[in-house]
Amino acid sequence: MKSSRFRLEITFPVLIFLTISVIMVFVWQFLRDQEKKEILAKTELVSSQIQSHFEDRFESHLEIIKLIRREWLSNKFETEAQFRATVLPLTSTFSGFQALNFVDAIGKIRWVCPQTGNTNIQDRDLHNHPTAGATFVLAEQSGTDCITPVVELWQGGIGFATYFPITMDGQRRGYLNGVFKIKEFINTIFKEGILDNFAIALEENGREILQFTDDTEMQNQTLFVRTNIALMDRKLTLVLYPLPKLIQSTQSYANQIFIIVSILLAAIFSYLIHVLMKSQHTLRESEEKYQSLVEHSPDAILIHFKGIIRFANVGAVKLFEARNVQSLIGRKILDFVHADYQPIVMDRIKKVEGEADAPLIEEKLITVKGRTFFAEVNAVPIVVAGENGVQVIARDISSRKKKESIQSVLYGISKAVSSTSNLQELYREIHTQLSQVIDTTNFYIAILDEEHNRLVFPYFIDEKQSNLEPLALPSMSLSEYAIRTGKSLFLRQNNVDEMVKQGLIDPVYLDHLFKIWLATPLSYQNKIIGVLVVQSYCDEDLYVDEDLEILNFISEQIAAAITFKQSELEQIELQTQLIHSQKMESVGRLAGGVAHDFNNMLAVILGHSELALDKAEPDSPLRKHLEEILAASTRSAEVTRQLLAFARKQTVTPKVIDLNEAIGNLLNMLRRLIGEDIELVWRPQSMAWRIKIDPSQIDQILTNFCVNARDAIDGVGRITVETSQVTFDDAFVTKHTGFSPGAYVMLAVSDNGKGMDSKTLDHIFEPFFTTKGMGQGTGLGLATIYGIVKQNNGFINVQSEPDQGTRFNIYLPRYTGKTNSETPPKN
Repeated sequence: MKSSRFRLEITFPVLIFLTISVIMVFVWQFLRDQEKKEILAKTELVSSQIQSHFEDRFESHLEIIKLIRREWLSNKFETEAQFRATVLPLTSTFSGFQALNFVDAIGKIRWVCPQTGNTNIQDRDLHNHPTAGATFVLAEQSGTDCITPVVELWQGGIGFATYFPITMDGQRRGYLNGVFKIKEFINTIFKEGILDNFAIALEENGREILQFTDDTEMQNQTLFVRTNIALMDRKLTLVLYPLPKLIQSTQSYANQIFIIVSILLAAIFSYLIHVLMKSQHTLRESEEKYQSLVEHSPDAILIHFKGIIRFANVGAVKLFEARNVQSLIGRKILDFVHADYQPIVMDRIKKVEGEADAPLIEEKLITVKGRTFFAEVNAVPIVVAGENGVQVIARDISSRKKKESIQSVLYGISKAVSSTSNLQELYREIHTQLSQVIDTTNFYIAILDEEHNRLVFPYFIDEKQSNLEPLALPSMSLSEYAIRTGKSLFLRQNNVDEMVKQGLIDPVYLDHLFKIWLATPLSYQNKIIGVLVVQSYCDEDLYVDEDLEILNFISEQIAAAITFKQSELEQIELQTQLIHSQKMESVGRLAGGVAHDFNNMLAVILGHSELALDKAEPDSPLRKHLEEILAASTRSAEVTRQLLAFARKQTVTPKVIDLNEAIGNLLNMLRRLIGEDIELVWRPQSMAWRIKIDPSQIDQILTNFCVNARDAIDGVGRITVETSQVTFDDAFVTKHTGFSPGAYVMLAVSDNGKGMDSKTLDHIFEPFFTTKGMGQGTGLGLATIYGIVKQNNGFINVQSEPDQGTRFNIYLPRYTGKTNSETPPKN
């Protein structure tokens, strides 16, 4: 009964409205059809007039050509002047000719009239025209009057031409060639005002060749008339479109007003009937709508009395992952509340049942399947059959909470760039932040080391492995595959097996079989710097597609943070190197000045000591004291010589030498110097480059290096001396303060001794700095080497860690001048 009443109050007014509207539409359509017929009749009339004008005018122009041909046959024009005198008045009187020419028997245009606008066709051969040439050949062969299709004219623009043969005494004398630019020809018709209300287009063989109105005038036009125009044995098609102003002038506003008023009256009449019928069922309809709204609301709606659920909608079934509505009815409301929030919910139920206000809050709820999630919950009192209950409306806000967590992670990572002091701390903070939104029990970051062409693992947290060794590139590992392809990967074991079969990865890199593996490339400014990976060895359902999307979303921020931190640390390192270089420069100047003055005073002491010894008797008690003074002065002079070497003020005699040969001559001496327990390894690289240096300075460098290495080795050990040729580019120099681009010969001395810590490394080149005991060293050995290298425009760097040995690299510039000998370099 309810349904039938509802249908009646809707369908009856609608039927009335539709019936009246359909009748009115039929009437309106009949009137519109009459208007269209009237417009088409006008268009057909005008089209017929244009056709008649066009054909008549063209026929008159053909008669002019025939008249001139008859005149030719009668008077036999002998000169171009005679020809022009006859033709020019006719072409001027009958507008529409582009040119009227005389073509000789072999097809060349000899006489042109008028010459204005046609001078470029004089003496041209009609056989050479790409389109009209074929028509001319037909006129030659048939001896009949011919007309071309619409062609590109030599004078410019499009048009057509006629060829009328002139035959006298059985011989072909030539041809009268009429040329018509189609647009100018038709304009002679338009001047008569026929087309004020129409747009026109011309077609030939279905192809539009000319249009006299803007495209916008003919767009969406469904009314038009096509009329064929006969031009000798050719045919053009005239397409005539009535312009909007003609259509509007023909249409009657009374028809439009009629249909609008009719439909409005039908609508008003139908609406009044609808309101009248609906007024009796308003309350019942309101109740049904409310019930439908509750049942189909996307939010979960529950009604419970004394904590027992009595009503649940479809939204509640979906939210709590239940089978159906009946599986929720009769259950306790607290069954779906997390234990941490149950006290809060119980207090809210008491307040709402007492008809007190309860604010909107966020609660942690539990689904039938045990999954926890956050929801926004509103509770209001409801009374049914005199019993007080609570209506609960809950909305899942997990997605919003997830987004808030992601924003928090992004902020935390961004903040960590400035709050951490090194990359390791930054990696730890990234790990901590990511753990808020994804499981990071097994987590690592791999970074591309472009300088050494390898993949390093600076941060690695894993249940089964303690660390990962660097991978030389290219490799067939999963991490390198993610970087190489630039794609995020979501893999389970079956996916990995398939990749192995396809040869995309090598199983040798799969030390431990995982259940699930997620990776996202770390890309900043379109450059991939590494990859971030999370994985699980036991739960293949630990991650979902959304987790990979989260990693992709956060990866750019992580890449930016790592890049900024690397840049910041590089700047700090460069600043430290610059300060150290400036400090060494200042120390060098000070040491040079002191050594120079001290050397002058020593010269006086040495001189007077030697004079006093010459005069002292062999058994004089003063002789022993004088000898001690002389020995101390000699040792002091050696110290000043080393200081001068450090300050680059040592007097030297540089020569062009082969470094391998110079070192080879010193090997026996160096082996005696370091002793039998230490192995001296000599690894020269075959080289053709030379250096220019005082050979004695090579002796000093190697002697000091080997002595220091010997003292750093406890017992048995190894000292390695190497040489090679290297070239530094601008990219390397940018990251290494004090270096300059160019070609260099490298001398490297390394040992497996006790090494040095970072604090020691900061001072090793300073004069008088030593780690040896009292009386075991002057602290000038490495300072002397530093001075020698700088004096020869070279560079030096050192790598050392406690218990890992030490390596010194010296770079001396390649000598590019001419040598005195033509003998090839010795390796």
